[in-house]
Amino acid sequence: MKKLLVIGLSIISFLLFTNCDNTKKVNPDETKATEKIESGSNIKENSGQKTTKIKEAKADQQSIPNEWYGFQEGLELAKQENKHIVIDFYAEWCKWCKVMDEKTFSVPEVEKYLFENFVPIRVNTELNDQVTFQGKTFSLRQLSSIFGVKGLPSLAFLTSEQEMVTLIPGYIKKDKFMKILEYINKECYKKQIPFEDFLQDDNCK
Repeated sequence: MKKLLVIGLSIISFLLFTNCDNTKKVNPDETKATEKIESGSNIKENSGQKTTKIKEAKADQQSIPNEWYGFQEGLELAKQENKHIVIDFYAEWCKWCKVMDEKTFSVPEVEKYLFENFVPIRVNTELNDQVTFQGKTFSLRQLSSIFGVKGLPSLAFLTSEQEMVTLIPGYIKKDKFMKILEYINKECYKKQIPFEDFLQDDNCK
């Protein structure tokens, strides 16, 4: 895989992450999230990709549902719109994937910034659906290995040209996730600005 710049170690050092072991399935009864997913989240399967419509929790606001893209569709859209890509590697049995859906992705501020500035893609690591990446064909299960996914959830960040920026494993709280999105969107990694410096002043100068 063509890599632009790996910044994962810099970011990960500031995260206390929790994830699900991707090497084995666990008892489904043990993988329920600690709290229920809000009824506003409507999850469906489509060709091996999880497409999620997330509604804002505030009753006094009219929500506009956003959908996570399938792998192939998302790559094409990112190139057309010149946006960074966020790939959420998940599995249905993964407890912390569900917690991140509820506690991070479903937060209106996070959702708005994510869908305005990135192309969000979801990949079910348990499936064998075929996709094409950088001219080669892989199953979704193989794709997770190509990206180096060892635990779930894991988030891969790519440029619009499918160049790898970083892979971050584990559950990420909403405030820290927002900072990561801003860091990537502002392309601070191209200037080799340490993530810890970015946290101090929110700029890449």
